[in-house]
Amino acid sequence: MRRLGVEAAFDLALAEGDVDGPMQKWLANEACREFAAFELFFSTGQYSSARSAGNAWQRLSPHDRSHWLEQVDDKVLADMFRQMGVRQAGLAASLLSSKLFGDVTDEPDL
Repeated sequence: MRRLGVEAAFDLALAEGDVDGPMQKWLANEACREFAAFELFFSTGQYSSARSAGNAWQRLSPHDRSHWLEQVDDKVLADMFRQMGVRQAGLAASLLSSKLFGDVTDEPDL
């Protein structure tokens, strides 16, 4: 796994059928729960940036990290899923309305 990297190992597990639909949902739930715990951790206002909070989060002991994870109840998790959906929808709308890629009907400059 170290040689492949986490993402490649996950892709390989998916391709080989080791990770099925329910397992994917569980993993997404756990990732979202950890992200929500980090958001709670960062919202304490002790850190000047998300990067410094992320560095501090990585140095937390497993016990301290589990303390933050325990604070993520179903309501917080539902709010996090909702916010992620809004962010994704907003990003998609921003990309569609932006001129970054030009109009679809534009001819490429040669």
